[in-house]
Amino acid sequence: MYPVVRGILFAVMVMIGCAHGAVAPEPRAEDRPEQRVMVADEPGLKVLAEPSDAELVIDGQSYGKVSAMPGALSLKPGIYQVSLKREGYETWRAEVSVGEKTEQLTVTLVKR
Repeated sequence: MYPVVRGILFAVMVMIGCAHGAVAPEPRAEDRPEQRVMVADEPGLKVLAEPSDAELVIDGQSYGKVSAMPGALSLKPGIYQVSLKREGYETWRAEVSVGEKTEQLTVTLVKR
């Protein structure tokens, strides 16, 4: 069942259940929407890369492919070592400063 429909049905079942004393089942974890929503005024980093399947590495930790990121990555203000890499392309590296608002980083990798 679609997560939105399941959520609506859950809400209706809770309202009906409260009236009749029944207990509605808790929705499954995989049906719950992701709770994290990044706001543009929060500290973080939004990365746009070409090719979009480049791997994002921040301070030595891989965050996976840029294309798989849901939006901005929440980070505390500070300076980070950022690199983007992909097979067949030169690795891009930079020191990136993240302030009190989301920083956008746009990178085009160069073919080897």
